[in-house]
Amino acid sequence: MQFPKILEKEELDLVHFPYFSVPIYYRRPFVITIHDLIIHHYPTGKASTLPSPIYYAKLLGYKYVIKKAAQKAQKVITVSEATKEEIVSI
Repeated sequence: MQFPKILEKEELDLVHFPYFSVPIYYRRPFVITIHDLIIHHYPTGKASTLPSPIYYAKLLGYKYVIKKAAQKAQKVITVSEATKEEIVSI
């Protein structure tokens, strides 16, 4: 909960988030790394210990956060050309 406040206080020119989980209301420039989109391909929840309704609520949250982060990022770093193509198509 404090992380976005810390980032704003520091007035950074650019932040790299090495994971898609960017504070939703962060307004300054940032770069993200998206390693893969496995959850987009296999959203079954079989590997999760969460009850199905909670798992699917988190899945919707994940999809929202990753979409907004990719749209707002100055640049998106990917680990492969295949991941890049998936991100662009989704």
